[in-house]
Amino acid sequence: MVKDLFRSSAYSLSHDIQLIQIGQQDCMPGHSFGPDSRDFYLLHFVTKGHGQLCMADRQYLLQQRELFFIPPHLPASYQADANDPWSYLWIGLKGIILPKLLAEAGLSLDNPVLCFSQGLLDVLGQVSLCAERNGFDSLQTLGYLYLFLHQLTLCGNLQQTTPPDRMPMWKLP
Repeated sequence: MVKDLFRSSAYSLSHDIQLIQIGQQDCMPGHSFGPDSRDFYLLHFVTKGHGQLCMADRQYLLQQRELFFIPPHLPASYQADANDPWSYLWIGLKGIILPKLLAEAGLSLDNPVLCFSQGLLDVLGQVSLCAERNGFDSLQTLGYLYLFLHQLTLCGNLQQTTPPDRMPMWKLP
């Protein structure tokens, strides 16, 4: 199943952060996308299953509770596992504050994978719901985008300060 929303207006309330697209997909075994590049930041949140990301001559194996980040203008491809295909949510963003906040979350070209919390997933759901109801450019959607970025930096800070054997287990829907 694919559910996605795409930006329909060039107008934005903020140059700090702009929602470009948001969606979800339950992939078939071996389903792949790319290589392709975009002019915005793209984050995928693996909610079940496994898959792989290929970017900058590196391969990353991903699983449930991990997100991956693709920066603008960088070709990348990703593929669902043949035996345990992934489901994921994604969000595409533009904005002048993104490089700083993504770096604060610990995301970079050298480190494009991060574990995520249920809180981050919950806020992402609110962004999607709000964008569908009120539009990508509503003040409420913008507010949820800021909350989303806050939760993302919290996930990165937790992983930088908590040893891996003490990481909490988060529930997923």
